[in-house]
Amino acid sequence: MTRAAFDLKESKIKIIDLAFKYGYDSPESFSRAFKSMHGVSPTKARKAEINIKSFPRISFQVQIKGDVEMNYRIEKKDSFEMFGISTEINDVGEEAYIEIPQFWQKCINDGTIENLRKDAGVCEETQVHATIYNRREEMFSYMICYYLPDKDIPSSYKKLVVPEHTWAIFSTGVCNDGECDIQSIWKRIFSEWFPNSGFEVAKGPEFEMTYYRGNNKYEQEVWIPVRKIG
Repeated sequence: MTRAAFDLKESKIKIIDLAFKYGYDSPESFSRAFKSMHGVSPTKARKAEINIKSFPRISFQVQIKGDVEMNYRIEKKDSFEMFGISTEINDVGEEAYIEIPQFWQKCINDGTIENLRKDAGVCEETQVHATIYNRREEMFSYMICYYLPDKDIPSSYKKLVVPEHTWAIFSTGVCNDGECDIQSIWKRIFSEWFPNSGFEVAKGPEFEMTYYRGNNKYEQEVWIPVRKIG
């Protein structure tokens, strides 16, 4: 069903042909199985804004892998601009998973994030985002950021123009404050999702988007620029 979802998103194959391709006797039985896994019918799954699920192939080692779903969607977006405060991150081993939280804590403690919200013209409940860009050997740039407002901003901020891209967008789902495990999403994207997806990483920035969903609940998304292989 993971491969069937990719086919629906990326081709114009008829549902009846897709059903037979994956061994179903009828479009109806295929549609029932598809909806049971993805929560939507095959027809609705073709829409760009619909989230579908990806399960990596199950492999038997010391433990069974591939049994935890990933929620994702493929979406094309026009160019946009971001602004924020940037730092350089060590990309060797697990260092990034240590340095990035430290950078966030520093920016919270010194008022940088509060000032960023004010300069963006958004309220306290609006969550700021983050982007990884300028990847190079053993380093990358990391910016805590928000969409560039239609007004002047202090010159101390970094600006980033993001060109038009097709994005693979992965969601943590809605979770309580502090419980969104976005680091696990990052690790699984490259080890599990890409090998089965028919996509490869395109050149461009990558994003961590955070949204407040009310009642002390949040959702985070990882945005990766992608292009079809072949």
